[in-house]
Amino acid sequence: MKNQIHTVQATNETIRIATTLSEIEAWGPAYEDFLDAVGKYGIFYEKGWFSALWAAYSQKPGTLFFISVWDGGSIVALAPLQLLQKGVLQGRRKVLEFLGTHHPTLVNPLPEILVRSEAVRERGLKAFGEALKQNGKYWDQVDLNLWPINSPNIPVLEKQWSDADFSVHLNRSAQIDLDDGFETYESTLSRNSRSQLRRARKRLLRETNAEFHCTTELSAQRWEAISRMHRKRQEKLREKGQADRYSIFTNGIETKALHEALIWAQSIGRTRHYWLDIDGVTSAFCLGLHQGGSYFYYFVGMDELAEPYSGGMVLLHHLIEQEARRGTRCIDMMAGVNRVKTRFATRIIPLYQCYYDNKRLVSTARNTWVGFVKKVTGRVPPPGTHEPTRVWPGTA
Repeated sequence: MKNQIHTVQATNETIRIATTLSEIEAWGPAYEDFLDAVGKYGIFYEKGWFSALWAAYSQKPGTLFFISVWDGGSIVALAPLQLLQKGVLQGRRKVLEFLGTHHPTLVNPLPEILVRSEAVRERGLKAFGEALKQNGKYWDQVDLNLWPINSPNIPVLEKQWSDADFSVHLNRSAQIDLDDGFETYESTLSRNSRSQLRRARKRLLRETNAEFHCTTELSAQRWEAISRMHRKRQEKLREKGQADRYSIFTNGIETKALHEALIWAQSIGRTRHYWLDIDGVTSAFCLGLHQGGSYFYYFVGMDELAEPYSGGMVLLHHLIEQEARRGTRCIDMMAGVNRVKTRFATRIIPLYQCYYDNKRLVSTARNTWVGFVKKVTGRVPPPGTHEPTRVWPGTA
């Protein structure tokens, strides 16, 4: 695809498609103005954030494919997509996905088609469909997954894309509602959970020199501690003859990408990180972001030093209390539900996925080939069935 802005006309709207970061830059202040209107999740589509993570997202061949719908000089809808070039066993298909949803760890927290207001939702999504139609030579399948099942876009697209396959995703996400304050929230926890928390915290403070910290900066020392925690965990797995767990810290490009994204968020005052130190050693952490009354539980981990004390669980409880005191209304723990998230969440949200095949002859042939290979060999998993998780390198 040529690196140029693709402009098409759909009724009264103009559609522009950006396939490079420089093309998004060319949209100028209109892009930032649109994200301001979108609200709290806009931070994950800020150019500083996703341009840093693009180094990780683009390790699989492909390009950006941001479809924007304009009304005059304003953006009214945006589909932040990524065009992935699949390999031979996947029929050399070109598949459109939400930005970053294919990554096993640095998953995009809000895969969604963004709209400025409810008034423009239906025509914005109709224009999105028109853009796909007019640019059909660039893609073979649309694979939109990890969509919140309560997204107002889904019923609209189900009507507009009558031949698409909409279904519930294997994954779920978790949130904590703090509208009524910490004491009310804590009262909703099970008696067993509250009792376990009290025992774990009491034992932690009795047997160790434990300290909780909250920082807005990610120091070089803390970053090295996280990396060291990973190396230690992988060594233990190898000693037991177990396979290594996936971690970005085995990939220098991904490590740098996450660090740069967090430093960018720090530069605009959007980071708040929580730490549990045991005897002076970083033993559990949460690297988080905040915007618009929400806290994003983005990247977490725990060292074996904290395991006897349920350190990850104790730190999360501390984090929830501190965020409630700060006025945070919601903690979004995002995609990937485990035992700890389920215990603390007030809402478990099912996620949706959508497959929409291009009807061009060549696309039909490629998609049919993938189905044939899967049937014969069983080696090609259905797209969108991965189970991403941000709980690394261990669970609490």
